[in-house]
Amino acid sequence: MSTQVTLEPAHGETIVRVEERLADRLKYILHFIPGTYALFIGGVIGLEMGLGVLPAILLGLSSGILGGSAGGGIWRILSARSGKRIRSLVSKLTTAAAETLETPPQETTD
Repeated sequence: MSTQVTLEPAHGETIVRVEERLADRLKYILHFIPGTYALFIGGVIGLEMGLGVLPAILLGLSSGILGGSAGGGIWRILSARSGKRIRSLVSKLTTAAAETLETPPQETTD
């Protein structure tokens, strides 16, 4: 994760720009780990219950899908928190820039 902050004076205004980038690898890991774990555990439980190979595979696949969905939920929570943190930072920087530079600020978020 990286955050970049830019203050740009332009035509009597101050532009506050804040960008935060979450690594794509983090997104894939958050989907892959719970999905793979659930796939494996579901398959093992299915075999241990004596369901047979095909039902165990189906149980494993459905568990893997649910695990991947849980990873997606975790990703959405992290993204929402990041957005909230960025909006708060932009608000604080906008206020500070207006007080320091005595120019009306313009908020932008990317």
